[in-house]
Amino acid sequence: MPRQPRTPAQYWNTYKPYRGEGEQPAPVADRFEWTQYPGHGPGAEVLGQPCRALDLGPAEGKEAVFL
Repeated sequence: MPRQPRTPAQYWNTYKPYRGEGEQPAPVADRFEWTQYPGHGPGAEVLGQPCRALDLGPAEGKEAVFL
Protein backbone atom coordinates (compact mmCIF):
# COMPACT_ATOMS: atom_id res chain seq x y z
CA MET A 1 0.00 0.00 0.00
CA PRO A 2 1.49 3.40 -0.94
CA ARG A 3 2.38 5.82 1.83
CA GLN A 4 0.10 8.80 2.41
CA PRO A 5 1.62 12.17 1.39
CA ARG A 6 2.38 14.42 4.38
CA THR A 7 3.40 17.77 2.86
CA PRO A 8 1.80 20.00 0.20
CA ALA A 9 4.66 19.15 -2.20
CA GLN A 10 4.07 15.42 -1.71
CA TYR A 11 0.36 15.85 -2.50
CA TRP A 12 1.20 17.70 -5.70
CA ASN A 13 3.83 15.16 -6.77
CA THR A 14 1.43 12.28 -6.10
CA TYR A 15 -1.33 13.38 -8.45
CA LYS A 16 0.81 15.10 -11.10
CA PRO A 17 4.40 13.88 -11.14
CA TYR A 18 6.90 16.34 -12.59
CA ARG A 19 8.40 15.18 -15.89
CA GLY A 20 10.67 18.15 -16.66
CA GLU A 21 14.32 18.77 -15.85
CA GLY A 22 15.62 20.18 -12.58
CA GLU A 23 13.46 21.19 -9.64
CA GLN A 24 9.72 21.38 -10.19
CA PRO A 25 8.47 24.94 -9.79
CA ALA A 26 5.83 25.29 -7.09
CA PRO A 27 2.31 25.85 -8.45
CA VAL A 28 1.03 29.38 -7.98
CA ALA A 29 -1.58 29.51 -5.23
CA ASP A 30 -3.16 32.92 -5.66
CA ARG A 31 -6.92 33.39 -5.50
CA PHE A 32 -9.73 31.04 -6.34
CA GLU A 33 -11.82 32.15 -9.30
CA TRP A 34 -15.21 31.14 -7.89
CA THR A 35 -17.14 33.80 -9.81
CA GLN A 36 -16.98 35.41 -13.23
CA TYR A 37 -14.91 38.28 -11.75
CA PRO A 38 -11.10 37.82 -11.87
CA GLY A 39 -9.43 37.88 -8.44
CA HIS A 40 -12.77 37.52 -6.64
CA GLY A 41 -12.67 34.69 -4.14
CA PRO A 42 -10.72 33.42 -1.16
CA GLY A 43 -6.95 33.04 -1.16
CA ALA A 44 -4.98 29.83 -0.71
CA GLU A 45 -5.16 30.23 3.08
CA VAL A 46 -8.66 28.71 2.93
CA LEU A 47 -7.03 25.32 2.21
CA GLY A 48 -4.97 25.08 5.39
CA GLN A 49 -3.07 21.78 5.47
CA PRO A 50 -5.18 19.32 3.45
CA CYS A 51 -5.42 15.63 4.32
CA ARG A 52 -6.29 14.64 0.75
CA ALA A 53 -6.56 16.27 -2.66
CA LEU A 54 -8.81 15.41 -5.60
CA ASP A 55 -8.60 16.79 -9.12
CA LEU A 56 -11.97 16.77 -10.89
CA GLY A 57 -10.50 17.68 -14.27
CA PRO A 58 -7.65 16.55 -16.55
CA ALA A 59 -4.99 16.45 -13.75
CA GLU A 60 -3.71 19.97 -14.34
CA GLY A 61 -4.68 21.13 -10.85
CA LYS A 62 -7.21 23.64 -12.17
CA GLU A 63 -10.15 21.73 -10.70
CA ALA A 64 -8.38 20.41 -7.59
CA VAL A 65 -10.47 20.36 -4.43
CA PHE A 66 -9.68 19.97 -0.74
CA LEU A 67 -11.31 16.98 0.97
